[in-house]
Amino acid sequence: MEWLVEQKMLCARVHDEPFQQLKEYAFAAFDRGKPLGDHPNYSINTADRENAEFAMEIPPLFNDWVLQAIHNNFMLHKAEMGVYGIDESKLQVVKMWANKMHKGDQHQLHTHSFSLYSFSVYLDVVENDAPFVFVNEAQVSPVYINENSNQHILIFPSKLLHTVYPKLNDGERISVSGNVVINPFGVPVKP
Repeated sequence: MEWLVEQKMLCARVHDEPFQQLKEYAFAAFDRGKPLGDHPNYSINTADRENAEFAMEIPPLFNDWVLQAIHNNFMLHKAEMGVYGIDESKLQVVKMWANKMHKGDQHQLHTHSFSLYSFSVYLDVVENDAPFVFVNEAQVSPVYINENSNQHILIFPSKLLHTVYPKLNDGERISVSGNVVINPFGVPVKP
């Protein structure tokens, strides 16, 4: 795991078993074809106006892996930031979706409301793919995506502005995104 920007952007390689289960769930979401249903201002803008974001179920192995990675590395949910009594058992992945991007597609600048952490995992990307870009105050931080990004995750605070620049090359880009909340009472939270 490596901080790209301290306590803002964490990059890590997802372990093999959670990653394989994540891929299975993502492709099952594509097969089901249920659109995520976000407002177009927050969705991937596709060149052909087709849906590119598909609601998916949360894979248990990946769920456990990502919550442990967040708890071990981030501070927003801890006593140091004024939040007491929260450990990884109080973190919950509440929403995940599988994404497809093609040449000409882009994702508008946005944040993720009503969550504390968000993530994006790369399942299948090509060399010199469109960068994932974070905007923090006046600083723009691109994360360049290429074939080495496969099986890697970017984890970040949900309120951090981010975008994906237009995809300029051929080849499909497949990723999975999701949101994490604090659930102090253990009551299941619906997305």
